[in-house]
Amino acid sequence: MHDKLLVDGWKCVVTPPHTVTQEKCLQLKNDRLDCRRLAKNLENNDYRKCRVPDQERREDRQLSRTYCQVQKDIVRVCNRIRRMVEFHGLDEQFPPGRWTRTLYLKLGTMLAELNLSSSLFYSLQTTFNELHMLWEMKKNVMKHLMALAQKERYKETVNLLKSAPGIGNLTAIRLALEWGELNGDFTRKQDFASFVGLIPSDYSTGAQDHKGHITKQGNRAVRAWLIESAWVAIRKDPALLDKYQIVCHNNSGMKKKAIVAVARKLALRLRAILTTRQPYVIGKLE
Repeated sequence: MHDKLLVDGWKCVVTPPHTVTQEKCLQLKNDRLDCRRLAKNLENNDYRKCRVPDQERREDRQLSRTYCQVQKDIVRVCNRIRRMVEFHGLDEQFPPGRWTRTLYLKLGTMLAELNLSSSLFYSLQTTFNELHMLWEMKKNVMKHLMALAQKERYKETVNLLKSAPGIGNLTAIRLALEWGELNGDFTRKQDFASFVGLIPSDYSTGAQDHKGHITKQGNRAVRAWLIESAWVAIRKDPALLDKYQIVCHNNSGMKKKAIVAVARKLALRLRAILTTRQPYVIGKLE
């Protein structure tokens, strides 16, 4: 709809619904009131804009999100197999705890050797066939993502992101698809940290100042990629390791808070290299 309105010559603004201001005591909600509220926000210039990528980026980005969905489906099918095996008492010869892909493959090859009824064998075999299909699908999507990373539009951005510690080919192309080139979209680093959702929530009034959990705005998958990359980055960048140790020490050894702080710092550095078009510098102190 946004693209069609632009083609027809209309100025179109996309605003997130949860940022539309309204009275706290308001107990009514319908389309008529929503339209009036949006019109009032537009008149007062009291609204936030969403970044709307072009059609090519949206379609390419869908490939990254398909990869996420396939991975979630793999986890669901693996959990289904695990619960089925436990329910029928077939897990005695397997170790407790988290199973690796090797264990699932081992169980798949052992199905014919186990003393199973035809019904149970068929049920397990059908579920394993679905798992193998999803593994193959994930591999094919990965190939398409790696080919997309060599596309002329994303190649430079991917190479810049890969210069940062903890960022590999997969994370680089997915961040490039989600963020774009960041050409002047965020003039302040605080705005970008808020966009990613890695800033603490603030419940302050008067003399009281209370900082809560992170706001979790934006794409949760991007935050997960940044946190996973941060665990690797602190082993390669002394500056990020120093940040981790300071936050961990100031918060009674809470490693989760420390790694979230590192992920925020890493995100801001990624913004800097995308804005300046200069590669990452290991150990640079601010």
